[in-house]
Amino acid sequence: MPWFRLVLIVAYLLLLVYHGREGSRKTHSLSDYLVAGRSLGGVIIAFSFYATFVSTNSFIGQAGESWEAGLAWWLKVGIYGPLCWLSWLLVAPRFYRRSREYASLTVADFLGTRYRSLAVRRITAVVIVLASILTFAYSARFVLGIVGVFGDPKGERSSTTAQGKAPSARKPSLPPSCREILAESGAAHES
Repeated sequence: MPWFRLVLIVAYLLLLVYHGREGSRKTHSLSDYLVAGRSLGGVIIAFSFYATFVSTNSFIGQAGESWEAGLAWWLKVGIYGPLCWLSWLLVAPRFYRRSREYASLTVADFLGTRYRSLAVRRITAVVIVLASILTFAYSARFVLGIVGVFGDPKGERSSTTAQGKAPSARKPSLPPSCREILAESGAAHES
């Protein structure tokens, strides 16, 4: 590994340790940890929302979907943009005031307090956990698709698995668009 890359990695790790220690010193309650003590302004929250929205799933998933759908996929930008703006303009201020009033830290807290129901709080928590698992599985699908297209970066294939068994003869199948691209480029994929 070149020395410059090593310096960058060490600098990044030191920066993470520094921010972790600073955050630890300023964190005195669960509210400080989960919602930054309710001290962040709207601009920082908007950047955080944007960073969450434009995640790896968006980069990988949106690129694949736009390839499949074509130019019509860009209609989504014309729909999502104004809807996000409207939600920040109309929904966010009211939600912010109510969440402060209810002293809620999570969506499950908010709904449970709003409807005065422990059952609503628990059902909301279960739905959020299940949705997170499905989102992870959806994201993993695209990551596995990329691995299937590009294969092992070193071009090496192991003759045995981690358990010492020979791998199955079945090769991963690619989405139709990938098969078409590979066939057109002359690198036909064996199904």
